[in-house]
Amino acid sequence: PASTPSPLPAPQAPAAPMADNTELLQRLDEQEKRLSALTASIERLQQLPTASGADDQKLEELEQAIASLRQADNTQAAQRDLLTQQVAELQARFAALSEGRIAAMRAPLLQVLAWSELREKARRGAAFRDEFERVAQAGNTQAGNTQAGNAQEDEAQGREMQQALAALRSFADAPPPAAVKLAARFAALAEAQREAVPAASAGADAAVKPWWQRAWDKVTGLISIRRIGETDTATPEGKLAMAEAALQQGDLDAAQSALADMQLTPELAEWRDQVQARLKLDAALDAYGAALQAAMAQR
Repeated sequence: PASTPSPLPAPQAPAAPMADNTELLQRLDEQEKRLSALTASIERLQQLPTASGADDQKLEELEQAIASLRQADNTQAAQRDLLTQQVAELQARFAALSEGRIAAMRAPLLQVLAWSELREKARRGAAFRDEFERVAQAGNTQAGNTQAGNAQEDEAQGREMQQALAALRSFADAPPPAAVKLAARFAALAEAQREAVPAASAGADAAVKPWWQRAWDKVTGLISIRRIGETDTATPEGKLAMAEAALQQGDLDAAQSALADMQLTPELAEWRDQVQARLKLDAALDAYGAALQAAMAQR
């Protein structure tokens, strides 16, 4: 005859929604194994002939134990379904949060990348229309994401960015040459300036100056009196020397300023215009970069 099964543990109270998943699943597996074992035992007993009323009593006890076990299993199954649903909800919320944070980080990252590409092309003297459009679009996106606490600062930075973009827009299709290229061209242009201006001045004045004045001009043109180590900035030669020295220091602004009030050859005048355009473009690049850096620091 089959032995009387040991008393089954009372069904436990429903676990908290956020209980340990692993422990709950292990308990459910144990309950399912015990249920399967008891079901097999009942099936074997049902196949045997009834010997006495005691066997019927044992069989009834087993059926009651199985019923209790099934009830506990159903309760735990409901808990498992609830836990699975809560886990799915948490995963969905986490995914939505991650997507939101990624989207919030993607816009400034794209703006910085576009700006880096624009600045590199502009420094090299290459057209940057496509990069400019991406930077402008990213800037408009950022302007729509201002924070309430920083509204005034964001507005001021937005104005600075728009002013810098307006200056950059005029150079997007045809930027001036790079600073190194402009500096490399100056020596040949300065030499052409030295050769052209004296000849032009001599030809213009030859008809009105007497012979002794022309002779004196030739003598004084060969003599330059100045202190040792100093440059006579009042003469064309001195101005060209100052411009060349400034270029050696990488100072385009000082170089073009040294040529002020000079009668320049068309080639050197065009060079000076290109230097001034390069200075304006570099100033716009610096202004936008500073405003962008300040905006990134607040996020």
